[in-house]
Amino acid sequence: MEMMMANPKQLISTEHFMEKIWGYDSDSEINVVWVYISYLRKKLDALGADIQIKGFEKTKFANDSFDVVVGNVPFGDYKLSDKDYDKHKFYIHDYFVAKSIDKVRPGGIVAVVTSKGTMDKENPEMRKYVAQRAELLGAIRLPNNAFKANAGTEVTSDILFFQKRERAIEINPDEIEWIGKAETVEGFRVNGYFANHPEMVLGTITEANQKRSEE
Repeated sequence: MEMMMANPKQLISTEHFMEKIWGYDSDSEINVVWVYISYLRKKLDALGADIQIKGFEKTKFANDSFDVVVGNVPFGDYKLSDKDYDKHKFYIHDYFVAKSIDKVRPGGIVAVVTSKGTMDKENPEMRKYVAQRAELLGAIRLPNNAFKANAGTEVTSDILFFQKRERAIEINPDEIEWIGKAETVEGFRVNGYFANHPEMVLGTITEANQKRSEE
């Protein structure tokens, strides 16, 4: 399950599962992977889970229908087509965050790993959308090598925790620290939350990892 969540929207071969979970020199046969996948499906079925194996943009889950959403969203500088969100022109990672918040019930929690662009892009419209609908409970900025070992990628990312409001409200962006950007003591412009809470940044902010913050 962890591997699937760490590699959303990717096809993972049975050989890759074997290598990562059981190791190169395992005596287990390849069909053990399918045995465990079958076991996982049965456990989910027993819970009455509504499992939809399709792109998030094609799912038909009702708004306000989940207590919690936890995910490692796909990152990228491209957009998905979803008639309910097309007008916002969200990048794929922002789309996943916004839609996840809409799907949880009032008071529900959303915890996601997303690109640092969600918090650091200059255009604050996506953050305004979220702030109208949810409170930011906290955020952790991860170093750019956090997923190098299991996903083979180096990208600065954030873990964000939100709690959905009872209803969407009007906000004053100047009163919410994480909508805008601010300078760190070292002179880097980052999301206001991280500028005001440097203890929530794991690692050191450098010039190199300030690039591609518009995604």
